[in-house]
Amino acid sequence: MHSKVLVLTAIHHLQNRRPDGSVLVGDLQDTLYKSGVIWGRGTLQTYLREMIEEGILERLDQGVYRLIPTDEA
Repeated sequence: MHSKVLVLTAIHHLQNRRPDGSVLVGDLQDTLYKSGVIWGRGTLQTYLREMIEEGILERLDQGVYRLIPTDEA
């Protein structure tokens, strides 16, 4: 669970860079690396895939993800 929180925090940090709120997996990996989290791309994609299955993220394209909007905002 802690790992997913790290990923979500990084996504929130990056989502303002693109007009549709999407995040590139490479940018996500760089952001995590700068905060001291050193994961291989496969590890990160595993967490992203789990969050897609949980309905937290959507995959827009290969290597492009976005948080699924909620009614709670």
